[in-house]
Amino acid sequence: MAISGSSGRGGLGLKGIKEALRKLVVPSKELLAAIEQTPEEQIFKRCIIGRNPAQTWISAGGRVALVGDAAHAMHPYIGQGGNGAFESASAVIDALKDCKTDFIAGLKLFEATRKRRADLVQRYANLMGCAQSSGKFNLSPDSRTTIHDWIKRSKAAKYLDLPPEEEKMMQEFDPCSEPHVKLIDL
Repeated sequence: MAISGSSGRGGLGLKGIKEALRKLVVPSKELLAAIEQTPEEQIFKRCIIGRNPAQTWISAGGRVALVGDAAHAMHPYIGQGGNGAFESASAVIDALKDCKTDFIAGLKLFEATRKRRADLVQRYANLMGCAQSSGKFNLSPDSRTTIHDWIKRSKAAKYLDLPPEEEKMMQEFDPCSEPHVKLIDL
């Protein structure tokens, strides 16, 4: 399951996409002209999807771990998907090195050291994605700055703690409580 602020997964030639685009580009005569000249069947609607954090990244047998988007795909609003993948790749390498030949222990160490931070970034991406699609940014500029600064610190800062107020807010945020968000099957 995933969360989405749109009516589905997106796709090519969805009925009504031209009308939706017209409303978005009213100030631009050039874009309106391009929309009018393009058959609706040739317009692709992109659906932006977020995911809630997975309960675990480790397989039942402990021999496989998810990394990157497979583990923590997130709404693109905050632009951290690629950074998170690099952080996770680095963390899994470090954990496997620390555990030498015990790969199961290495994967457990990877999840133990990386998942909390990745979950919080993923939750923040969902929160900001919901704010973007609703137009309601209920987070103070100071809190956003604090969270952005925390996100920018990665391995060099040894995953410093997020201030408790911001962490609590991100842990409690439920994107499905937003009226324009729904669960969709993938």
